[in-house]
Amino acid sequence: MVQTRSMSKTLKRRSARNSYARRVRKSACRGITRNSCYRKKKCRFAKGKTRKFCRKAKNTKRRMKGGNTTHMSSKGSAMTHGTVH
Repeated sequence: MVQTRSMSKTLKRRSARNSYARRVRKSACRGITRNSCYRKKKCRFAKGKTRKFCRKAKNTKRRMKGGNTTHMSSKGSAMTHGTVH
């Protein structure tokens, strides 16, 4: 079966949702009491009107692993040859 744009978008969304769920499940701050949360450096205790919970101090974004890194190499770069007159 041919993969349409709609199908590939669905797969990307599913992949993003799964990786987010995986990251949340393995978080060290999950299900921790207030005192334990305050003791950890990587955690912050969130207090709101409706609920209180321990959360990570730093947020993480989804990044592409690998990819093309040759465009930043020093070989042939205009920046390494000095000023242009």
